[in-house]
Amino acid sequence: MALIRTDLTMRSNRRSKGDFRVHRGYGLLAALGALVFAGCDPASFLDVTDPGAMSAEDAESAANAQTLMNGVIGDYECALGAFIVSMGALSEEFGDRGFSGDTWFIDRRDILPSDVYGEVDCTGRPSLYLPISRARWGADNIAMLLGSEDWANVANKPTMSAQAALYSGFSYAMLGMSMCSAAIDGGSEMSWTELLTSAERKFTEAIQLASAAGASNLENAARVGRARARLGLGNGSGAVEDAQAVPEGFRFQTISTSSGNARAYNRVYEMNRQGQQYGIQEESWNLLTGGVEDPRTRSFDSGNIATGGLAIWWQEKYTSRSDPLPVARWEEAQLIIAEVQGGQMAVDIINRLRAPYPELPQFAGGSESEIFNEVMRERRRELWLEGFAAWDDWRNDLPLNPPVGTPYQITVKGGEYKDSRCFPLPDIERFNNPNIG
Repeated sequence: MALIRTDLTMRSNRRSKGDFRVHRGYGLLAALGALVFAGCDPASFLDVTDPGAMSAEDAESAANAQTLMNGVIGDYECALGAFIVSMGALSEEFGDRGFSGDTWFIDRRDILPSDVYGEVDCTGRPSLYLPISRARWGADNIAMLLGSEDWANVANKPTMSAQAALYSGFSYAMLGMSMCSAAIDGGSEMSWTELLTSAERKFTEAIQLASAAGASNLENAARVGRARARLGLGNGSGAVEDAQAVPEGFRFQTISTSSGNARAYNRVYEMNRQGQQYGIQEESWNLLTGGVEDPRTRSFDSGNIATGGLAIWWQEKYTSRSDPLPVARWEEAQLIIAEVQGGQMAVDIINRLRAPYPELPQFAGGSESEIFNEVMRERRRELWLEGFAAWDDWRNDLPLNPPVGTPYQITVKGGEYKDSRCFPLPDIERFNNPNIG
């Protein structure tokens, strides 16, 4: 079972390493997740065999290349959904409406390394580190296989190589946008800037491979991804160069389904409108742009009430399990240009993004700080529930809302809002990775 926080409505109980070793108790999923990070052998934990099971050698044979690639893409898409939900809770796009105390910490911005985000899979909650790390490992593993002699004659190899680099880049980027630090394949602790640097390197590789393969959709997705990473690293000119190369209308997205495979569901819809574990947070109700309700962030009161009398508001951006999630798109690229260049360029981009919504007023511009603040608001509206708001707050050191010290859900949960802006390296990594002290 997962380690459950004991603070709930009390003061946080921050465990030492020794105390954690005594009290933790992990199920099979967490144990296997730890093996990925620490590089251990699962056979040492499970002394059972299945005569009908596929061996590792068969699973990684060239004949199964496309199946493995489909699995990599599926792992990434499931991880993306988990990332958006967790980052939405951290940024007050989402508010926790469950009654399980081990999920409140994100919404309350009171994140401890002993919390369960490090070990929960992408279909559960709160989920972040494990599914992203799995997706990243899978992409890098298939890239290694594609470079091996045994896979020399794999069909569609150039495109698959570009895909592997692309999904690795997006996975590294998610780690860099959400984690204060992380570790890769049982290695040493990496800062968020090192993670974004790795993402930039992977996107550069993806651009080169996609260009050689003639896969323009993958190349454009990688350009958006590299612009995103470069923006976070403070390389404004490089970010703009990439963003300007993305054609208008470009959109790269997941392939969600309602076919019964929970890993392929739209996770935002599933956690909000289906399972109702999260509602739209009060700070995100009826968001206005220029005094007008913004159609890009519409939500409504479902009429359902969570434990403690909290209203459950539903978002309207995703309305079914099969709605795709955006991975990279032209609008994000435009907002990167607006943020870096500012001035009249930013004003023009904001108004261009609002043009499809005639009810929204045009932005008249203003001082440098006023334009920057409007770009940040525009990112909140245009990229709503896509995983960016908490990252924007963190990298720009924007004011937290509600402020630190505000009572948290006093009708049922208690405590107060703290100041977490990123997720610390989880204890499950720290205590199972010999390269981290």
